[in-house]
Amino acid sequence: MKKAIVKSTPKLLACTVLVALPVTSFAEEANDVKLSWQAWGRGIFSPLVSYDDGENKDVVPRDDASWGWASRLGFTLKGESKNVGIRLDMKVDEGVLENVQDEQKIWVKPFDSFTVELGPNVFYDTLRGNSAYGAWNWLRFDEMVGEDDIFQRPQAGKGDGRFERDENTANTAEIKGGSIIHYDQGGFHAFASWNILENDGPQEEDDLYTTSTMLERGQYGVGSVIDDLGLFRIQYVGKKSGFDAGDSYGVINAALKIDQAIENLYLDTGIFIPTDNDEENLIFALYGNYRMGTVTPHAVINLEFDKEDADGDEGLAIKLGVGADVDLGDGLTIVTDFRYHNDVALANEDGQVAALVGIKKGFSNGVIGIGFQATTHRFEGPESQTVKADPGDVAWAVPVSLEYWF
Repeated sequence: MKKAIVKSTPKLLACTVLVALPVTSFAEEANDVKLSWQAWGRGIFSPLVSYDDGENKDVVPRDDASWGWASRLGFTLKGESKNVGIRLDMKVDEGVLENVQDEQKIWVKPFDSFTVELGPNVFYDTLRGNSAYGAWNWLRFDEMVGEDDIFQRPQAGKGDGRFERDENTANTAEIKGGSIIHYDQGGFHAFASWNILENDGPQEEDDLYTTSTMLERGQYGVGSVIDDLGLFRIQYVGKKSGFDAGDSYGVINAALKIDQAIENLYLDTGIFIPTDNDEENLIFALYGNYRMGTVTPHAVINLEFDKEDADGDEGLAIKLGVGADVDLGDGLTIVTDFRYHNDVALANEDGQVAALVGIKKGFSNGVIGIGFQATTHRFEGPESQTVKADPGDVAWAVPVSLEYWF
C-alpha cells in the first residue's frame, strides 16, 4: 500500500491549547454539593443456544451481556457542585464489586463552558457517533458495528475494554490514566485528550513515553451545530506505529449528523482517513433511521477499503445492516435486524449472514424482551463461550433480555 500524503501536527495543536488556558481561581459553598447515584444494566438469559465445539453438538443455556461474558449489573456514584465533581462507574457482573466499568474521574470547571477531567478512565460523549440498533442491544453478532463506528468517542486512560488504545502506548509502558479538557459553549465543542503512562524501570530510547510522545498520540477535535441541518465534527486520533518503535501516526475522523433538516430523519455519516495507509485503511460509515408513525426503519453501511482477506489479498470489506422497530402500543415493540458481512470483512471464507426477530415490552425504567437470533458465523464473546458455526451450519439462540436504568 502507498503512504498517504496527509501529515499531522498534533504537538503544535496541543501546545496551543495548553498555552491558551487561562488561570482562574474560584470558591464554592459547601451547600452546593450534591451526592447522587444512578444505574444501568443489561442481562440476557438464553435458555436455548446451539452449541458445537467440534466434538460436542447440543443445546445449552447462557447468561450474557450483549457483548458476551456476564450480565452487566452496573451503577454510578456521583458527587458534584457547580464547579467540581467526581464520577465512579462500578459493576457487580460476577457477584464481585469492581470499579472498572466505563468512567472513574475527577472533573473541575474553572469557568463556564471549560472543563478539566482526570482519572484512570475518562470519556467525553458529546460528539460520539454510533449506529446502535437491533441486535447490538440483544446478542451481538461477531464483528458487527454499533458504537464509535461513525465518530469515535474521545477518551483517555484504560478505556472500556473495546478501545483500550494499546496501540497508543509505548512498548513497555502501562496506561495509568488520562486527562480530557473540553470547551462547550452553545453549539460549539472542542476537546483534547491524552493518555498518561508509567515508565516502569529503565527504558530503551524508543520505548520511553515522553511528553512529546503523549502530545503526538493525543486525540484532538472540534464539533459545531449547523442550524437547520445537524452537527459537524472532526478529530485527529494519534496512535503508536505498529511497525516502527517510537514512531506515531494518526487517523483523521470527520462526521456529519443530519437530524434537523427533515422531520423524523436521523442520518449520521463518517469517514476515517489514516495518515499512514500501512497502519490502517480508509473507512466510510453511514447510519440512518426514519420514524414513520409506528414504524422506524434502520440502515447501516460500513466499508473498509484495501482490507486483507483470509488469503492475504486486498479487497473491499462490506458490512451492511437493515432492520425496523414496530410500535404495537402499550409498551410493546417488535424488533427486527438483518446483517450481512462479506468474506473480506471477517477474513474468512464465507462472511456472515445473521438475523434477529424479537419483541420487547418497555416500562418507565426498564425493558424485557424475547427473541430468536441466528448467524452463519458466530455470536460475540470470549472463545470459550462463543458458539461457532461450521461452514454451512447456522448458530442460533433464544435470548431473554432484561434491562434497567435509574
